[in-house]
Amino acid sequence: MMTLKWENNQDDWIYVRTEVFIKQQGFKNEFDDMDEQSLHLTIYKDQQLVGCARGYVTDDNVALIQRIAVLAPFRRQGFGSTIVLAMEDKLRTFQPVEIRLHAQADKLAFYEQLGYQAIGDQDFDEDVPHQWMKKPVL
Repeated sequence: MMTLKWENNQDDWIYVRTEVFIKQQGFKNEFDDMDEQSLHLTIYKDQQLVGCARGYVTDDNVALIQRIAVLAPFRRQGFGSTIVLAMEDKLRTFQPVEIRLHAQADKLAFYEQLGYQAIGDQDFDEDVPHQWMKKPVL
């Protein structure tokens, strides 16, 4: 059984992001002030922690989905898509004008399958190529 959790999940999303972004991918600046202002989603399979994401709406009324991560044993099982789509649904309740994310360049095809389109040029976040992507609010 799959469970989504939006509250009281700080220890879990910190754990996932530490494992994926810091330990596996080598990022150093994973946590920031936006964590305090964001919605945090964690996902579980049979009560076992699987992954997380955070999201918020900017002052320009753009919904941003960030820090999308799935623990290694659960990858390529559809959990990433579930996380993104659930976060989109939650952020749509704030009636944003658009949904955006800043994808790691090697994940572009994954996000394109979910309806995202690349915008602008690639840039770097801690020496990792990234691409801004957008999706219309439906």
